[in-house]
Amino acid sequence: MKSTVASEFETVDLLLSSGAETRAVDAFSISCVKFEKQLRRLNANLIFQHSVFDGKCSRHKDEIRQAILEKRTANHNRFIGGIRKLSGLTAKELIGEQYRPLVKRIETAHKFRNKILHGQQTGELLERSDLEENIRYIKNWCELLAEGSGNRIGYDGFSRGSLNKNGRPDIVLKVDQALGDNWREFIQRI
Repeated sequence: MKSTVASEFETVDLLLSSGAETRAVDAFSISCVKFEKQLRRLNANLIFQHSVFDGKCSRHKDEIRQAILEKRTANHNRFIGGIRKLSGLTAKELIGEQYRPLVKRIETAHKFRNKILHGQQTGELLERSDLEENIRYIKNWCELLAEGSGNRIGYDGFSRGSLNKNGRPDIVLKVDQALGDNWREFIQRI
C-alpha cells in the first residue's frame, strides 16, 4: 500500500513525467498546494481534538469547516505556528534533523510560489531542474512531517478524515489548554 504522501503526490509525478513544456512549473505549483494543504489539515485535525467537539457529531465538523472557510488569509508559517501552539510540538521536533536544511529550502520555494502563482517573474532565471529540485524538497518536508505528526499527534495531514478524533489524551489536553473556549478566534488568527 502506498503512503499517503506518495498518493498525494501522484499528480505531481504524472505532471513531471508528462513531457509537457510547462511540466515543472505546473508540478511545482501543485506541490506548493499539497504542502499548504497538509499544514491546514493538521491544524484542523488538532482543533478538532478539543474536548468540546464530539467526534461523531457532523454539526461540529461543519462548524470547523465553516470557520476555516471564513478565514480570509492563509500563511504556511502561521499554520506551522498553529501546530506548535496546539500540540506543543515544533516543526523541528516533528521533522527531525532534516528540519534546518529543509526549512531554508521551503522558504525559498515559497518565495518562488508567490511569484509563479501570481504570474510574475521570479527574477531567478529558474530552469526546469531548479523547480524539480524544489519539488523534491517540498515532498521530503511533507514526508517527514507526515511521519512525525502521524507518530506524535496521530494524524499525518494527508489521510482522509482530518476531522476525526485521534485518541491521544495528551494532545486533547494540550489543545484544550491552547484554545480554551476560543477555537473560532484561534482559526481566524492562524
